[in-house]
Amino acid sequence: RGVQAEVEKMKLNFHYAEEPFDLDDAVKDQVEELTGHILLVGSPQSYAFFVETLRRKHVEHKDIVILTTERPTNETWHRIRHFPGVHFIIGNQNLRKDLVRAGIHGVDTAVIISSQSKAERKLRGKAETGRTKREIEIRNELKGGGRLMDSDCIFTYQAIRKHCPTAKIICQLRRAENILFLGTDLGRDNDISVTPYFASGVVFLSAMMDRLIAQCFYNRDLLNILEALISSCKFSKLDFSGDVEPAELGFQSVPRSFEGKTYMQLFKYLISKKSTLPLGLYRRSPLDDVSPQPYVITNPSPDLIISVQDSVFALLSPEAFLQAPLGEIFVVVVEAELPPRRSKASSVSCLVESEGESAQTDSCINTAMPHWNFSCRFSVLDDTGVLEVSVFEEDKLRPDTFLGRVSVGMRALLEHP
Repeated sequence: RGVQAEVEKMKLNFHYAEEPFDLDDAVKDQVEELTGHILLVGSPQSYAFFVETLRRKHVEHKDIVILTTERPTNETWHRIRHFPGVHFIIGNQNLRKDLVRAGIHGVDTAVIISSQSKAERKLRGKAETGRTKREIEIRNELKGGGRLMDSDCIFTYQAIRKHCPTAKIICQLRRAENILFLGTDLGRDNDISVTPYFASGVVFLSAMMDRLIAQCFYNRDLLNILEALISSCKFSKLDFSGDVEPAELGFQSVPRSFEGKTYMQLFKYLISKKSTLPLGLYRRSPLDDVSPQPYVITNPSPDLIISVQDSVFALLSPEAFLQAPLGEIFVVVVEAELPPRRSKASSVSCLVESEGESAQTDSCINTAMPHWNFSCRFSVLDDTGVLEVSVFEEDKLRPDTFLGRVSVGMRALLEHP
């Protein structure tokens, strides 16, 4: 009974499969066909915490590919064997062919870990405590070779950036000055914290962990804040009374149908249809030349234009991440036959709406049979929604004129695809 209760708890909070996956199936020769996945490069001490964090229900589910030089141990695999979509590629991050096998052409986010090689760990272990002349020489060589410590990470960063320019890359460095090899400089005061690469989250320094641990000694609440930002707030409904539900701080992609629309339209949709409270935007691809790197927009302006490359920081209710969409509907608007219109100079467009999302065709000018051949996709949140297709006459000298509408219940579309 205790084991079953633990399984139910995991299924409630994680993307979790009751039947464990086989390690032999998870180790693959190549995943070049994958797109939109997360790539972890390097040999961290444990993959479990990384995978576990990304498999929480409030985190958008994406395939995880781990490129490592060694097959995972049975102990490591035992901790993550119930999480779906985890793939291992055994290879060398310094070889382009192995990076291609790991799917760098279609990667969405790459995390590059800087770790010591076996030879370096062996030398360092002997040199740090040794007092002989040779051990002191080795220690000095390690200190002088700091620029080479991050060579693997720098090579991998440049390779991924070359083959997938739109990928988001997070690169761990052990030496701050090595940021120069990523294509930026330290500024006038040699302060890495003011560089665009560090400020935008591209570079993470190993020394940051030491600083955070020291700060946690003076500010105990900092650990809870970091845990909520990185993993989960770990609240449950038992911590609240009445109808109050706990929320999770999440990170979501912008629906494709909101390309070119305003932040206010996205805000209303997320509030009314997804039980989600938006807090800010992560702008991966700046729409102007103001910033050379991605940046965060807090409290965006209502008329800010949204891009599908943006992501949303939001507070998610359990309704938003415990109930997955029923699926996706693909709509094609081909043409229409219209009655005689009042102005031959006017144009006609079509508006498609579904559960708060909308898409609009281009305008067809001066025709009684406009042909759009327009396609769009919408997420199906429940079977009570309605798909509406409306036609409007546009005239520069007058307000748009409504010409007609067709409505189809989502339940009918699901029953008769």
